[in-house]
Amino acid sequence: KKMASSSGEWTQESVPSHTPCSSCQVEMGRLGNTSWVHQGRAYCEKCYKSFCCETCGACNQPIAGHALKLLGQNWHQECFKCHNCRTNLFGKGIRHYKSPSGPVCQNCRNMALNSAAMK
Repeated sequence: KKMASSSGEWTQESVPSHTPCSSCQVEMGRLGNTSWVHQGRAYCEKCYKSFCCETCGACNQPIAGHALKLLGQNWHQECFKCHNCRTNLFGKGIRHYKSPSGPVCQNCRNMALNSAAMK
């Protein structure tokens, strides 16, 4: 398996179990024998993700795979939720808006606008 990043190509390879991760120095055998290799150096999955993956705007964890790029941030699909009611906003045709606290659905936005208008 090959992945491209801004730092170049990474390949997923099996390595001897005693091989240490080039970043955290943990032996690969303790983590499973699959590593990510970049410029001839082996890295564990955790370190690979920290170097190559986008970070989710909600949970701050690396996104391995497809990242949603919305509202100026990256998101896991399951983390893209309304900040107020926690409704998942991904792929359901629900309109979403940017607020200072995070994304909000149309219902929560309308309630906030109506509340502000009544003051």
